[in-house]
Amino acid sequence: MMSSEALWSVTVQGSSGTKTVKVKASDKATARSRASMYGSVVEVRKDSGGGLWRAGMKVPERATFMNKLAQLSLSKVPLSEGLRSMRDSMPGRAGAAAGMLLDAMNSGMNLSKAMEANPKDFPTAVVAIVKAGLKTGSTSEALKGAVEFERTFASAKKGSDIGITISAAQIVFAALIGASAGPMMDMMMGDIMQSMITGPVNPTYDTALMLSGLGSSVVAFFAAVLISAMVFFLFIGGVGKRLFPIFADSVILKIPYYRDLVLSLQNYISLYQLSLLLRAGVQLEKSLSLTSEATPVGAMKADLLKASVAVKQGRPWTDRIRMLSPTDRLSVAFASDRTTMADALREVAGFYKDEYANKLATISPMLKYVAFFMFTAVAAIVAIETMVPTFMLMEGLKI
Repeated sequence: MMSSEALWSVTVQGSSGTKTVKVKASDKATARSRASMYGSVVEVRKDSGGGLWRAGMKVPERATFMNKLAQLSLSKVPLSEGLRSMRDSMPGRAGAAAGMLLDAMNSGMNLSKAMEANPKDFPTAVVAIVKAGLKTGSTSEALKGAVEFERTFASAKKGSDIGITISAAQIVFAALIGASAGPMMDMMMGDIMQSMITGPVNPTYDTALMLSGLGSSVVAFFAAVLISAMVFFLFIGGVGKRLFPIFADSVILKIPYYRDLVLSLQNYISLYQLSLLLRAGVQLEKSLSLTSEATPVGAMKADLLKASVAVKQGRPWTDRIRMLSPTDRLSVAFASDRTTMADALREVAGFYKDEYANKLATISPMLKYVAFFMFTAVAAIVAIETMVPTFMLMEGLKI
């Protein structure tokens, strides 16, 4: 399979001195070859949006950037001219992002590909919405659609990301304390107890200490399982979908809550693009084909390709979209014309958008409850490990 092309920054030495040029290529060797026309190649590096330490645009900055570019496009200003003006007039990160887009487009990339080459300023989901909108031929609508999309999720995602990070750290911290509470208290109190206890010990104390040690092991085990599950979810939803997308989707579909979170976003993007294409007057078969091309490899892409073939063969196509619920398929299947179908698809897409936002907003509170439970259990374990030896000493150390 041919590698997708990326943007490369190549330093070359020419007759006028050393300069950096941007080229589009699928690998380092191709980038070196294409840049050699400008002079002797000194260094080749993949352009990832301004370097490791450069921060990308924040959501409000990106919204302003996209709206300005949409306004220029609506006024029929060529993209290159608009980006050049924004580069020279907008301060900070927005101006830098405009310059990077301009360089990428001058190297031969279209707008969505240029954005993909700068992931710090343009997240994957935002680029996907722009790419979907561009299929309709309206750059301004594509950019406005991306702004609306990101505003919908920005506040929920920000709060969720912070909450998930804090809760995950609390869970790991509670697991470490829970696992080490027993051994630490034994080390601290062991010598004292051995030197001072001269008689038989109340069996109740032995039972309490045994239960405390068991509780410590249970908490550590539960935390290990939970952390392993979190790592698995991150893997199957990230790297897994890239390495074996069809299998990863089949696994995700079997995990109810996680399924709604991971797949609802992609379903929204795909259905949103399909509705835009139909509303723009593109034939159904062509719309399905274009949407499948823009969809990442996985179950939805396979469904869209099957649906496109079904339309070509004159057979019902909605049943081929197995990623949608039967009710959603039914609402689209009964649309009487292309406009009604586009409206139905947009409504279904809106459902998945809301589903994603709702699930995203509930992850953090759920993890906070888990963290609270674990800290409560750890507090009980530490209390037992501390109080039992104290009571033993207070009772005179002997029955």
